[in-house]
Amino acid sequence: MPLSWTEKLPLGLDGLEENAAVRYGRDGDLVKGDREIRCCVRGCTRWLARRRRQQDDDTIFCPEHGISVSTSPTYIYKDYRQNFLVDVPLLQRVKKLKVESWRLGNERSEDALTWNVFVSLARMGCLNAALKVWIGFDGEDEPELFLWGIQTDSDEPQVWERLKQVRSSIEQGAGLPTEPDMMLRVPGRVLVLVEAKFGSSNGTLTGKSDRFGGVAEFLERYPPSDGRVDPLNRPWIEQQEPERVLEQLCRNVLFAQRLADQGEVPYVVNLLRGAEVENAEAENFEAHLIPSSPVQFRRATWEGIRQLPVMDSREAEPLRRYFDTKTNRLEKAFLAGTSNTWAE
Repeated sequence: MPLSWTEKLPLGLDGLEENAAVRYGRDGDLVKGDREIRCCVRGCTRWLARRRRQQDDDTIFCPEHGISVSTSPTYIYKDYRQNFLVDVPLLQRVKKLKVESWRLGNERSEDALTWNVFVSLARMGCLNAALKVWIGFDGEDEPELFLWGIQTDSDEPQVWERLKQVRSSIEQGAGLPTEPDMMLRVPGRVLVLVEAKFGSSNGTLTGKSDRFGGVAEFLERYPPSDGRVDPLNRPWIEQQEPERVLEQLCRNVLFAQRLADQGEVPYVVNLLRGAEVENAEAENFEAHLIPSSPVQFRRATWEGIRQLPVMDSREAEPLRRYFDTKTNRLEKAFLAGTSNTWAE
């Protein structure tokens, strides 16, 4: 599919008020008590009503820029499409198939970041470069791209049939089915499931008893694949408190094994900001896996994607600018000069 940038890039650091992260905090000069807050777009003088939980009336959005600001500090677009820079018509069709889509307009949306970066790379034919960095993949074949389990290489996107089959086999009756942030697949060679994070920690079992039960119930709900070596170190996991069990990554590992076709090596990549790697390493997901696990695990960074050779091309200029100005909580999101990967 051809590369189709939007006419206007999402708001970046160069479009925000100077020192916005401080000035939009609870005691910032652009906040008036608990009633008003100024639009965060540089030079805009409009004062907006402070957003309350689940409030979305027009008084909280800037009529010129379509943004609602909070003292988190962060902002939300009224029209989620403003948060995307590539293939928005396709995104609108994909959104109908997505399990969770209500945060697509958020500054801190992992989904928006993932779409913008990897759909752009796919249209430039450079997804295999990411695989080479992450897992040492040496093939020239461009991988298939699935976002949220949905095939994105067609004008008529659809949920991957194999994913639907796995969901049916182990998540029958589950309230929220597993929705991998991203999958890259080279048929017959490799399948990579990506758990993408953007300013948040990897999900644990804390506070999820209604969905998963306790640790033992979680492990029972997600059994090993018949006839294959179980990648999870279940005896170790069973001894942990819920706050130490990294359930999102565990589910990705089990789905990767079940989704991989014959001859495909399954991987799980935890994609993080460089600033988050140290905390992720302390979470110690490696202990959740058996030695020589049949599903290989890697950590990688968003900054590593920024270092790919294609990012210096003229074709990638909108994506390069997006990366370099992207914010998280109204501050520059990504570090300069961060290594691509920490996993071996």
